[in-house]
Amino acid sequence: MTQNIVFIILKLIFKEKVIVESLTNDLEKIVKKSEENVSILIKKLNSLTPIYSYNNKIRLISASIIKVQIMLAALNEVKNNNISLDEKILVEDADILDDSEVFDNGKGFYTLYELINWMIIVSDNTATNVIIKKIGMSKINEYILNTLELKSTVLQRYMLDNKARGNGFENYTCQEDMLNTFSKLFNKEILNNELCDKAIQILYNQRHQNQIMRYIYTPVKFAHKTGYLEFLNHDVGVMNINNKYYYVGISVYNSTMKEGNKRLVGILGKVIYNYLKEKN
Repeated sequence: MTQNIVFIILKLIFKEKVIVESLTNDLEKIVKKSEENVSILIKKLNSLTPIYSYNNKIRLISASIIKVQIMLAALNEVKNNNISLDEKILVEDADILDDSEVFDNGKGFYTLYELINWMIIVSDNTATNVIIKKIGMSKINEYILNTLELKSTVLQRYMLDNKARGNGFENYTCQEDMLNTFSKLFNKEILNNELCDKAIQILYNQRHQNQIMRYIYTPVKFAHKTGYLEFLNHDVGVMNINNKYYYVGISVYNSTMKEGNKRLVGILGKVIYNYLKEKN
């Protein structure tokens, strides 16, 4: 009886090893063929080791994925009773950027909760800048460093602030920091249970599905955030596969294409999803 159990366990371990090796080979073939620079991290939450990692600690310009940390810093102010989700914040005409998708009617009052939603689900830069101004850049960075305990993430400029970029101010993060952020959120090690649930649901409501989800046609619960700038694109978050939670993060940097390579992220995302689905 004991021998049978040991045999079954060894068989499962061997099968898992073969599947992981196959995933690794598939991902590396795709990356090599693309001739792109990538950073990839796949890890089951609360597991000791990643399923796959590649350049996962390299510090990259964050683009819009730093909005996850901005959201959590804002919600921390709510937890500390410094502001409420229902507080109405004035968005001035001067605040509204040309790329905004939700402020076509001009200036007006919006609740913090609405601004947070727009910042994440459509990555609205106007909403983001208004939140940064309301909470304070230094307070956001203090939260990133002291509460989230991130080593490579920093907010140094507003969204689309080209003058600041020209003066060398940039926003940074890495896959390892994004994993740690999502892990603390899903494990509810920060904020409180209610605010964690709100943040997770907002991430599940993400409308930008043209990177990791690009070639996945079946419904997937994926709480994630995308981002892109010239020659750069990211998609990072947590996939819920049969109530098992996996961090999946892919970045393309110094891309061969000015618009980045969202198709490559989509191809890699499909391979990773198929692996996770087979595993579970």
